[in-house]
Order: sequence, then structure tokens, then C-alpha cells
Amino acid sequence: MYAEIIQPDLNVAFIVSRNGLQTTAEAFNQLEAKLDSLTGRKFYGTYLNGEYRACLLTQDQDESTRLELPSWTIPGGKYLKAKIKNWSRKIPSIKTTFEDMEKFASHDKSRPYIEFYRSFAELILFLPII
Repeated sequence: MYAEIIQPDLNVAFIVSRNGLQTTAEAFNQLEAKLDSLTGRKFYGTYLNGEYRACLLTQDQDESTRLELPSWTIPGGKYLKAKIKNWSRKIPSIKTTFEDMEKFASHDKSRPYIEFYRSFAELILFLPII
């Protein structure tokens, strides 16, 4: 059901959602508006200590500066991985899946929950574990 993986550090540009989980779509819309094209781009969402960040995997060291966005490194390490198919029709299942994942491993609360928007049809969740 869940797979344990080692995730590398991810260098990203990001926008903080102004109202945490309530305005995630707005944060992603602002992030996407900075790009000429979404083709080939990788988008992540992170949640830690009440702060949600809409993130874009950067293609080079200077991309955050060009996009006029702050940069950050999503910390790598050991994670529990889950997939949600047709996630856009199952938004509430994101939270419940993370809650279920916490029953299977010790959650590392110093690192963020990660959502990888692989496509409009598939979302991959990563729970940081000890």
C-alpha cells in the first residue's frame, strides 16, 4: 500500500499560501502565472507548521531570481510514499491519506509533508519518517 523511499533534496521556487490550506489553489495560480509554459515543469506542495507552499522545481540556480520568487530546498531523506489517482476529484482524501500513513511509520515533524503533482490524474504524497 505504502512504499518507503529515500527522497533527494529538491531545489524549488515557491509562493506561500496566504491562508494555509484554504488558499492552495490561489498560490498555485500565482506560481503558474510566472511561467511562459507549464510543459515539463514539476510542481510540489509542502506543508509544515501551518504554512503551505506552492513550489516549482527549479531548472537552474538562477531561476528563482528570474521569476522574482524566494528559493528553498525541500529536505530529502526517508519518506513514506502513496499515490492518489484522480486527485482533483478527491481533495479531502489528501488529508485522510496522510493521516493513515502516520499509522504506519513514525512521522518526522521537522520536515514537511510533500505533495508531488505528477499530472492532473495522479498525485504522489510523501510523509517524512524517522
